Amino acid sequence: MCGSISRRHFSVLAGSAIAMLPIASFAQDNQAIRSLHGKLNLDAFKNGQKTRLASEASDTVFIIGEDAFLADADFSADITADETGTLSEIQLLSGQLLAALKPRSNRQTALKLPNATASIRGTGFYVNADIAEAQDYICCCYGHIVFDDATDGSKQEFNTSYHNARIITAQGNFADAPYNAPYGHYDDQLVGLEKLVGRSPHWQLPDDKMHFLSPQPLPPALRP
Repeated sequence: MCGSISRRHFSVLAGSAIAMLPIASFAQDNQAIRSLHGKLNLDAFKNGQKTRLASEASDTVFIIGEDAFLADADFSADITADETGTLSEIQLLSGQLLAALKPRSNRQTALKLPNATASIRGTGFYVNADIAEAQDYICCCYGHIVFDDATDGSKQEFNTSYHNARIITAQGNFADAPYNAPYGHYDDQLVGLEKLVGRSPHWQLPDDKMHFLSPQPLPPALRP
């Protein structure tokens, strides 16, 4: 899955090792990526070079620089960093990804999905490229995302304080998500991801409380 370049494996880290884990710079090559739960495979990772990143286990938790992620066992993506060490592009190939990206005033990380392309300014988001009928599901959990609508070239803009979801069809147009709750991701997962990189979600909770909690225990890396 990860190509012919030598493969690095990142396995589970637990307990105090997680708390002491440093956030490395991209200049340290693969050391910029840390797996805190589960296992990742990746090709050699350097500034300006695209590399394949894939999960081998459900609930794989990892960080890239100051961004945190939760992926499923089917997740694979091509990722690129810019010259400043910021994650500049995520091209999702398969699977599910929940992400907490550090807000920056000039940030424009590209998110490329099978059916659409977006620019992320710093936000919590979830995306699923494996649901039925060859369509993508995207939820802007909080923050700012701008999509290009493939059907007419217009912009689809999310400026969200608490969960705004859409379906993106195989033709690239947007439709309301047919669910009455966030699909495939939960508020306490986002809290855990942000905590890993020293932040809290920048959302506005209805009634000042989280409404969508995981029915399953969180991976150890995401627990309070």
